[in-house]
Amino acid sequence: MDDQATIVLNPDIRSFGNLPKVFLSPFFRSNYYYRPLVTTTYMAEYHLFGLNPFFYYFDQLVLHSLNVFLVFLLAGLLLGNRHQALAAAILFGIHPIHWEAVTNVSGRAILLSSFFVLLGLIAFLRSRTKPSIWLITASTLFYALALLSKESGGILLIVALTYLLIFERTATAREPTRILSLLPFGLMALLYTAIRLCLNIGQPNPWSDGRELFLGFSTFLAGIWTYLRLLVLPDGFIYDRSIELCRSFADPRFWCAWSAFAVAAYLLWYKRKKISPLFFFCLFWFLLELVPASQVMFAILIQPGRISLAEHFVYLASVPFFIVVVLLVGRVSEWLTKKSFVSPSALKIIGICLYIFLGLITFKQAVFSSNEFVMLRDSLRQEPQNARLHLALGLFYIRVQKPDQAEKYFEKAVRLDPGCTHCRLALGKALFDQGRLSESLTTYQQTHPTNLRDEELLRDYQTTVERALNARHQP
Repeated sequence: MDDQATIVLNPDIRSFGNLPKVFLSPFFRSNYYYRPLVTTTYMAEYHLFGLNPFFYYFDQLVLHSLNVFLVFLLAGLLLGNRHQALAAAILFGIHPIHWEAVTNVSGRAILLSSFFVLLGLIAFLRSRTKPSIWLITASTLFYALALLSKESGGILLIVALTYLLIFERTATAREPTRILSLLPFGLMALLYTAIRLCLNIGQPNPWSDGRELFLGFSTFLAGIWTYLRLLVLPDGFIYDRSIELCRSFADPRFWCAWSAFAVAAYLLWYKRKKISPLFFFCLFWFLLELVPASQVMFAILIQPGRISLAEHFVYLASVPFFIVVVLLVGRVSEWLTKKSFVSPSALKIIGICLYIFLGLITFKQAVFSSNEFVMLRDSLRQEPQNARLHLALGLFYIRVQKPDQAEKYFEKAVRLDPGCTHCRLALGKALFDQGRLSESLTTYQQTHPTNLRDEELLRDYQTTVERALNARHQP
């Protein structure tokens, strides 16, 4: 889907002379995203390896492996136990929920931003125990690089603030210097915001009113339980996961989501004195990492009536989750061993088997993602109302020169998302390739090409219409 626009057909990565343009232009040419470091990595890969996909995937694995090592370092700082830190890092490394983030080359922003966020947080935590101007400078630099990789990197500022509020509660820590330690982060966030404003790069899809925003956020709350299920019971992974919006306040999912979170909040408050600060920090960190996908800042609509619930949103959020899992499993194991219910050797065997099980599922998902047709087909079976999957599968059939097969998927995409210009253009092209010129022209005339931000797509539209008109007038 996205790799055609970001890599294969992206002229900006063809020359290092385009580097200034990359830092002055939006990502995806959509005027919504600003991720110049991601394009820079593609530029370097293109000059080293051309369009050989092997090396792009290899770099994804390298980045993920580096993130696994950083999770080990970070978990060690938080847990104070190298064995538990290693267990959390391995769990992060092999859990199948990361299949989409790692195997999707056009999703490089997730891995790259997470890399700099983890580096920034490690440097920040070390600066709290060993104050150093170099550590503060490094953490600020990593924060800037995270922002230039993906917008969600900005959450690092709030995560650091949460750490201060939870862990540093002594009288000395309440001095103004505690909050002032975040001043470099704040200044960097303001500079980043100023740059985006100067470049006129905004945010996508604001909600039309407060009611829609609240229903969108409530839908996201219901979606969190899907994430938790996938983290605990890793089964049923699909590409481009989405969820239907709560249609009204009478929607059962609305009440179930809010009731479940209300009960969870009450239990946390009631047991707060028995819960460790580390648990609360990891809980808030987990929720903070999901804020960009929460529908509060903007609507992540993939089509009318559905919001994105992609599994790659959980990539960095899973770090605090796995730290808590390892912490809880460690305490349960100690209790079981103390009560002589299970021997330490048996627990180790169970743990090894669990890691092997997760690794096998991850391998299966990697193989699944290597076949575009199978991945899209199986995902569409689970999500038949996803217009983007219909569009993607139709484009696959166009590439293998089966426009008649592509047509039915494009038609379904148009029915699901009537305002999707790309879907209508694709349908018009499929009809044109079959020689059905009148139907093709009618479909093209129903589009609104002036709304296209993709200049290349606009040129394709104009060229195809001209060819269809010329063909119609030929005897």
